[in-house]
Amino acid sequence: MSRLDDLLKIEGVVAVGEFTADGGAGIYKSKIDMPTDMDRETSQFAALVSMLYNTLAGAYSMLYKMDWVPQRFWTYSGGDWTVAVGDNTWVFIETAKVDFNKLYGAFGLCP
Repeated sequence: MSRLDDLLKIEGVVAVGEFTADGGAGIYKSKIDMPTDMDRETSQFAALVSMLYNTLAGAYSMLYKMDWVPQRFWTYSGGDWTVAVGDNTWVFIETAKVDFNKLYGAFGLCP
């Protein structure tokens, strides 16, 4: 069983995918009917925002002597949806249905 399969088993998770640092799309899996280009666009979005956070994390680490690198995980929630990104993997979530502790645990962020 792959990591994507494990993530997709979490209640509230509806789609998962992999991306490269330059925004390339990898494997994706979905429980919902996704438009064919949604995985590609999501991979580009995830890579771009991750790059921005890497830049900010590096600056904050130097300016304020706080350990913000390496980047491990970020989320954005809006409307009914959340996207979570970590380890070059994106996850689409129905916000009201997910147990975020399970999601964080799947990314190794909590026991």
